[in-house]
Amino acid sequence: MSLTRIGTRKMSTAPSSTPIAEIVRLMDENDVGSVVIVRGSKPIGIITDRDIVLRVVRKGSNPHNVQVGDVMSSELASISDSSTPIRAAELMRERQIRRLPLVDANGDLVGIVTLDDLLFHIGREIGELSEVLAPFPVAHLGG
Repeated sequence: MSLTRIGTRKMSTAPSSTPIAEIVRLMDENDVGSVVIVRGSKPIGIITDRDIVLRVVRKGSNPHNVQVGDVMSSELASISDSSTPIRAAELMRERQIRRLPLVDANGDLVGIVTLDDLLFHIGREIGELSEVLAPFPVAHLGG
């Protein structure tokens, strides 16, 4: 199953020159906790609400004077939209992150998948599996 069917194509994006105050407005307007930073159609970084608190607010910086490119996470982990949910979960665990931008074969941003998306998907699959297996009798061990 394509990760774009599990995640979402609707995400917030901005160029690296965007002031943090504008990023916060985007997050509020779109009810999201992250913005993918792009150069054209290519993802180059990500900023989360937590990043803003720790890298801007905590330091007392003026969010109107700080550009997102100065504080974003630029060692961006992304994943192919044709990859598997298991690989996405492995990458999230390895990198200790909760969000992965999805890219197509050209490296263009096509969506985002979150840990919550994966958990919901896996939970739904387990529910479907339990419905399929419910009619089978359970073997008893011993006696």
